[in-house]
Amino acid sequence: MILTGFQLRAARKALSLTLAQLSEKCGVIRNQLNRLERDTDKLDYIKSYPVDIKKLYNFFTKNNLIFPSENIISLNQEIEIRDSYSNIAIPC
Repeated sequence: MILTGFQLRAARKALSLTLAQLSEKCGVIRNQLNRLERDTDKLDYIKSYPVDIKKLYNFFTKNNLIFPSENIISLNQEIEIRDSYSNIAIPC
């Protein structure tokens, strides 16, 4: 559950949130978020209180963003295909 500066900014932008909105939604102080985005080199891990990192990580994952490796964010989508004959959902 470690995020890089790149992942933090990209995840926030992917959800079309301002720093103020992200702060309100996840409970991390806006100035802290601003510092993390501004002072963290893109691929360096953010340095913050573990509770703040956990809040950010949990917020993003609840909003279907996942972090498969240190340089990537991804949208976690579940696709459902229905069998037209039996109307049974087939997960992909």
